[in-house]
Amino acid sequence: MDRRGREGVEDLSPGDRVLASVRGGFAEFAVGPAAGVVKAPDGMSFEQMAGFKINYITALHGLRDRVAIQPGERLLVLGAAGGVGLAAVQVGKRLGAHVAAAASTQEKRNFALANGADEAIDTNAEGWRDRLKALYAGGGPDVVFDPVCGPLFELAFRSLSWRGATLSSDLRAAHPIATGQSSADEGRRAGRRGCSPVPAHRAGTGRRPAR
Repeated sequence: MDRRGREGVEDLSPGDRVLASVRGGFAEFAVGPAAGVVKAPDGMSFEQMAGFKINYITALHGLRDRVAIQPGERLLVLGAAGGVGLAAVQVGKRLGAHVAAAASTQEKRNFALANGADEAIDTNAEGWRDRLKALYAGGGPDVVFDPVCGPLFELAFRSLSWRGATLSSDLRAAHPIATGQSSADEGRRAGRRGCSPVPAHRAGTGRRPAR
């Protein structure tokens, strides 16, 4: 932090390393409200600070507030080696979920495992649902966290357990099931299992059905 305002800012001082939510943040200097500025932990690098609030608030809000994931529930994270995906892995573990990480390469899967995932699966769509069923001993995940909205969205959604939910950062980019434009057959299949797509971001309004 370079400077602070004249009044009402008591717990921050020039020179503090801070995390802030501001407009025009891609600049050398920016002005932010005191309510949106907090001191950064000493062990956090500037690189970690840059993506922390967006990635981890998205994951925490989605898993805790949108779907109210419970200890012991099965969480499948797609794109698990990316920023939001890795945050979902770590937040999910912190909330007590059993976390499976999906990533495209062995290196990325190892990275997710090293950061808390209980198990990992590839992202090759061919035969993927069969491998997922084997991973869950014939069952399916209770929650899917999908920040990618790619070809696995539908496959993962169809693999959900009873009253499961798929969290996505951008449902508009996902499969028609998520936007209400799916066929009647697709809608009935989802309805029979009580499953639903849920937005992970704060602007969304959806919630997971009661289990």
